[in-house]
Amino acid sequence: MPYVENKNLKGLARALRDSSTPKTDVTIQAIRLIEESNQLSGTLLQKALLPIILTNTLYLIACLDTKQELLTNLYPQFSGAKIIFPLGRWLDRIRENLELTSDRALEVFLLPNQDIDSSHREVKKWRAGKMPTWKMIQGFSGKDIEQLNTGFAVINILHGILKLMKSVDSDEFGFDAESLFKTSPQLQALAKERASKSLLAS
Repeated sequence: MPYVENKNLKGLARALRDSSTPKTDVTIQAIRLIEESNQLSGTLLQKALLPIILTNTLYLIACLDTKQELLTNLYPQFSGAKIIFPLGRWLDRIRENLELTSDRALEVFLLPNQDIDSSHREVKKWRAGKMPTWKMIQGFSGKDIEQLNTGFAVINILHGILKLMKSVDSDEFGFDAESLFKTSPQLQALAKERASKSLLAS
């Protein structure tokens, strides 16, 4: 704030470079934007700080559980115009962990009290990015609920960031959802490194 109040762009950029914000391609580009600007404005701050705030959010998710690697396992992935949503990645992990051979088997597991056609339609919507309510999912035992709640909260945040990024003009901001989320493995690696150092220090 002192740098903003004094309209000190170089000082602000230097403070951001010295901060604990992970230095990814997205955040370095944001800091460079401040360094190369001649005038401080609300638009400039929005352009520069949005990618930094979102990167910090992803990094906090990465730090949440470095063993499960929640960020690496759940961040959305892009293949041309197609997006594999966090919820779809979560469903794939359940299938893999339970060794279910098809989505049909997954649907029966998750929605045992629904008929096959309606459960199929519901899970198809989830894969397309529609978030279910927890009360809909009945296939898990009580001991799994806490872990699932954490995963579900992370999925909600990731879907929220994705929705926000769809409303942002990527040409104007200089970054898009794909470039932001592609930094996830790097952020997860930094989080694991931080956790290891914490263990050594204790």
